[in-house]
Amino acid sequence: MPDTPAENSPDPQQDLAVLRAALQAAETRIAALEQIIQAFQRARFGQSAERIDPAQLALTLGQDPSLLPPANDAPAPSAKPQGEAPPRRRNRGVLPPHLERIERVLDLADRGCPCCGREMHRIGETRTERLDVVPAQLRVRVTIRPRYACRGCGDGVHQRRAPEHAVIGGLPTEALLVQVLVAKYGDGLPLYRQAAILRRQGIILDRSTLCDWVAKACWWLRPLHGLVLAHITGQDRVFAD
Repeated sequence: MPDTPAENSPDPQQDLAVLRAALQAAETRIAALEQIIQAFQRARFGQSAERIDPAQLALTLGQDPSLLPPANDAPAPSAKPQGEAPPRRRNRGVLPPHLERIERVLDLADRGCPCCGREMHRIGETRTERLDVVPAQLRVRVTIRPRYACRGCGDGVHQRRAPEHAVIGGLPTEALLVQVLVAKYGDGLPLYRQAAILRRQGIILDRSTLCDWVAKACWWLRPLHGLVLAHITGQDRVFAD
């Protein structure tokens, strides 16, 4: 017996519900995929400090986000592997012994006991060390060469010869030249900044003057340069940046 038309006809309401559920699932999937793409774009092209929460990716992959640690929390301490070096000790107040100690004693103005008035005896002291600095101080070195002459014979004027200087007829002493060279090549301080530092102390010098000092000081260092170069080139291998 053939089926009746009522049994073969599909249910429109049921098909519509199925289509709506499929559409909603597809839209949810598309939104999740777009969120993953945006997260990867931020990680690839965004700021380096920006971090991705792993729970965001776990939601789209069917994982349980509660099993993943939060991105901003510190990682759990792991067991130390055998043979690991101990943590580095920091200098928290132990100053080098070669530094000069300037002691300042803060003593009581009255050593009488506040209770009975008898003189108190010293039983110890509290010593506190702090790191101090003496700012660089410019000074003028004056060389005086007295002149002598004999009134009887008139043999002329006698005077001791002037010492030789690295910069003939110039202002800087050898100590100042060393300071300029170390600041420029050791500390990376350009000459125009050194000129500004000197200007704050009332010494007006042009940068070209400092350049001339550096050139003349390097001329005196040519023997040392040749010695260092011979030592380097005499090695089997030379490593440099």
